[in-house]
Amino acid sequence: LTCLAQVKLEVPVQDLLTMRFARPWMKTKIEATISLKLNSCGDGNIHDIIAFARLWSSHAVWSDAKADCGLTSLAGNPSRWRLDISCEHVSREEEMAALGFVQSLIVARRSKIIGGNLKEEEALIENPSTPPRLRAVATIRRDEKYVLHQAEQLVSQARKQLLHAGSDWRSYLSHLSQARVVESSPRQSCGELT
Repeated sequence: LTCLAQVKLEVPVQDLLTMRFARPWMKTKIEATISLKLNSCGDGNIHDIIAFARLWSSHAVWSDAKADCGLTSLAGNPSRWRLDISCEHVSREEEMAALGFVQSLIVARRSKIIGGNLKEEEALIENPSTPPRLRAVATIRRDEKYVLHQAEQLVSQARKQLLHAGSDWRSYLSHLSQARVVESSPRQSCGELT
């Protein structure tokens, strides 16, 4: 597994338009879907995707979020729109909703990947009689499944941390601050993953 292993999480803009926070500023024309890159290295890390989901899950009044949380014009690439956890207008319930939103994106993407589980993909890759093209396809599928699995584990861990966090709940992600989506190779973990 290399830093090239990545998965695009597709966010239908139509779904975002139903969210309360979207209404005041969704006047700019954007594509029908927003792609968020989730990968095994730093560029597409889970924290950025959670911050994206936090923005869309917030019930903050636009003017308050703009004044108090550093939001400026949300022009440019929508996949880079984020709301920091330090924003005082983000509630614990909205943070949990953001994590649920990320979880739903991961599940939706995983459901679109064909093939077997990680162990079966690894067996196909290691089988010397597997044709080269099939091996290449199985490698891509395995890497995508692994990245999604690791992201799902991190979101699950974050949800548990948030549930058990006290009044300083905004620091619940601190244990993940140095974490990458992928911490070990699929070959090391594929036996325990299904």
